[in-house]
Parts: sequence; structure tokens; C-alpha cells
Amino acid sequence: MRSMTTWLGALLIAAIAATAVAQEASAATQQMDVVEVSGLQPGPSLWRISHGDNEMWVLGTLSPVPKRMQWDAADVESIIRESQLVLLSPTINVKSELGFFAQIALVPKLFAIRKNPGKETLQEVLPDELYARWQTLSKRYFRSTRGLEKRRPIFVAQELYEQALGDAGLRSDNGVIARTMKVAKKAGVPVESPKVVVDVKDMKGLLAEFARTSLDDVACFDKTMTYVEHDLDTMRLRANAWAIGDAEALRAMTFTDSYDTCLRSLFGAPSLSKFGFVNLRERARDEWLQAAETALKSHRMTFSVLPMGQLLIDDGYAAELRKRGYTVEAPGEESAIDATTAP
Repeated sequence: MRSMTTWLGALLIAAIAATAVAQEASAATQQMDVVEVSGLQPGPSLWRISHGDNEMWVLGTLSPVPKRMQWDAADVESIIRESQLVLLSPTINVKSELGFFAQIALVPKLFAIRKNPGKETLQEVLPDELYARWQTLSKRYFRSTRGLEKRRPIFVAQELYEQALGDAGLRSDNGVIARTMKVAKKAGVPVESPKVVVDVKDMKGLLAEFARTSLDDVACFDKTMTYVEHDLDTMRLRANAWAIGDAEALRAMTFTDSYDTCLRSLFGAPSLSKFGFVNLRERARDEWLQAAETALKSHRMTFSVLPMGQLLIDDGYAAELRKRGYTVEAPGEESAIDATTAP
């Protein structure tokens, strides 16, 4: 039996895609053929962030990826073995001091938070136009939606997203973290995962509050349906570019915030702030940047994993390190800035 905090965390992030961004392909990128990439593929080239003689090699991850691809990680594995630290993306952890039997007693309440308050149906909580679109999509991707009709839109959105990915020959899990952890463990390289810990003192109260709180998740559902209706080919283009290591194609794409609407609807309810769900994204960003600066000042070589968007968007993690004076080099570039010594 997994812990109560694991169950809660799984449910709370279920509607958030594995990557921190969603992207729209540019007109130039649209010229690529949308064909299924399969077999052994190199994946993306690495970014280099440096401070004097110390360097951090960063693998930009993406989700979804081609379902039948296999990642040829030989070069990455070599760098991991030479590194003194592996730095993963930041995570949000829900912590509770509940004992084992208390956790078991709350499991029914935990599953209940997936349902709309007052047991409303999707038809009752969605505008007519959105529900009509859902009916069209549900007939395409589900044999039956009986078990979904009373769930909150944000959780139905995740189910729809996963079904659509599979139908398009894509999968959410890119396999990067599991492979990285395995290689690091075998090589004895420490792994650090910056964490934002939400210490919930009253787990029962949190679940009760969540169960009776209406989330502003209609916009999340709308955006997810739009992805499924119009952007699956774009997702495949992006996934193919990542799989074959086409850095130019990835840079040609416009990266925007993929899950901001869903994340805000999930954690943005004012009634949840008293339980510690405040400024989670900003806190996660600060935790990672602090860990990255420490690594760059302390270790000759660090290997890191970040969502691709955080390397490419103007206000991403890489851009922030660039502002702080670190040298940031994209694949194929000699240097992204003319930095000297970081603070």
C-alpha cells in the first residue's frame, strides 16, 4: 500500500503533463513530415552551462515522445558517470505525519476528491458548447464514459489527453528519469531533486476542503480539448524532432506554458492556501536555481535534466542563469553570451 501522501500527490498532479511546457510549431517546422519515429534514436543534444572551469550538461526533456522509439543514451550515460552530481527537475511533495492506519481510513475521501462537489455531472458544470465538444471527442476515444461523467473536468481532461496520445502513436513517459537514475546509481553519482515540501498538518481537513471546493478548471478542460482537436500533429512533429535530436527544429518552435491554466485551477483555490499551496511554481523555480548555482560553484561536472521549454523560453531557468552571469551554450553554439565570472 502506497502512503497517503503518495496517493494525494498522484491525484493532485494527474492533470499536469510531464513536461513543464506545451509548444506550438512554427510555420517552418510544419514542413516536417508527420511520420512515426521508431527504433533506436539519439534524442536531443545537450546544453552546456558553465562557471569558470565548472560545467553543467543539461538534457532538455519533452513529453510526449514517439511511442515506439528507444533512446540511445550512450553519450548521456558517459557524462553521468563522469559527473559529481545529477540534478533533476524540481518537484512538489505533499507531506503528512499521518500513521499507516489513519492513511487507510482516508483513502475513500482521497478518491472522492476526483468528483465534482455536490455530485454534479460534467454536463451540469460545463457550458453547453464545451460539453458538446466533449461528447464528440468521448465517442472517438472512449468505449464508455460512464465512470467519467461525475469527475471534475481537470481529471477528465487528463484521461482524454492520455487516450489521444496513445491513438496518435505517442506516450507521456520519455524514460529519461528512470534511465538517468539507474545509471547514476550504478556509477555511485549522487542525485539531487530540489523539492518544494507542502507540510499538511490537517490532511483530513485538506481532503474535506478539496472535496467541497469548486475548481476553476473549465479553462483547463477547454485547452486540453483544443490540444486533442487541433494539435496532435504538432505534438508528433515536436516529439519526432526531440527523438532524432533535431535541435534546429526544436528552436524553431514557439514554447509556451503548457500547464499553467491547469496548475492554477488545481492549486489556485484561495481556500487551499491555508494548507500551504501558495506560489508553488515560484518556489520550485527558486529551489532549482539555488541548487544549480551551488552545483556550478562546487562541482567540476554536473549532469542535469530539465523540461525543454525551460531551456528555450525567455523567462526559463536557463535564461535566469544567463542573467546571473553564467555562460549558457545551446547545442551548436559556441556561447550564448559573453559572460565572464558568475557572482
